Amino acid sequence: MNNNDNEFNAINGNNLASVYELISTYGMEAMPQAMEILFNEAMLIERTQHLGVGHYERSNNRLDYANGYKPKRVKTRIGELDLSVPQTRNSDFYPNCLEKGLRLREP
Repeated sequence: MNNNDNEFNAINGNNLASVYELISTYGMEAMPQAMEILFNEAMLIERTQHLGVGHYERSNNRLDYANGYKPKRVKTRIGELDLSVPQTRNSDFYPNCLEKGLRLREP
């Protein structure tokens, strides 16, 4: 699969269509990349719900502000996943799909 890394990166987007394209093109070999996309999207959705507003939305309901991402590498049975964990500025937000204290390595 290492020979296909550039092709994977070219296809890789953060949406369900990209996951479908990866799996239909590369089969099970693409499962780690597909899981990265799904986990990253799930964490973004969770942060949006936590903030109370969508990306670039203004509202009195806003609870906090998005503050970038922190790269994390997680070892799984299907391979290593390089995730972008969304951060918030003033709250203790941490995605539920990642356990606090889970052994993660910096990429």
